[in-house]
Amino acid sequence: MTHEEMKESLFSILDDKALRLDDYTYLIFNRSWNIIGEDFTIIVRYFFDSSILFRSVNATRIALIPKVEISTTMNDFRSILCCYNVMYKCIFKVIVNKLKGIFPKVIGHAHAIFVPGRKIFDFILLTQELMHNYHLASSMTKCALKIDIKKAFDMISWDFILMGLKAIGVPG
Repeated sequence: MTHEEMKESLFSILDDKALRLDDYTYLIFNRSWNIIGEDFTIIVRYFFDSSILFRSVNATRIALIPKVEISTTMNDFRSILCCYNVMYKCIFKVIVNKLKGIFPKVIGHAHAIFVPGRKIFDFILLTQELMHNYHLASSMTKCALKIDIKKAFDMISWDFILMGLKAIGVPG
């Protein structure tokens, strides 16, 4: 993790529309880089060296978006996490930039995300088209699975994910 990689990651974040939870915009960090750059780099590098993220860096707002017209239980809401801290976003951008070189090796042609030009909505439409006449009789054996992504996400083995990332060469 170099000083230049962190600078490049920070400067590539274009959003400067609103103040963040830390009350600083990206523009302030960009324009004062010659003053704060070294300290900023030390703090970001600390995260990558120790895997410890300061609580103030991870300040996040949680918004609940209703899934149905009349919401009566917590399952009727989808939670959206909005992290507005510039340092957090920079750390995230550094990780994304590191993974970009690995994605082509581990993402197949059938995957919809993390591939430039592919949109998950296109795959939703394709699935609807495929399922439209699925119930009609045919000589071909068929199988369809509907997976509850929320339950699957809650059951992810993060140790396994981290071991897999390490196995394909993701630094960390």
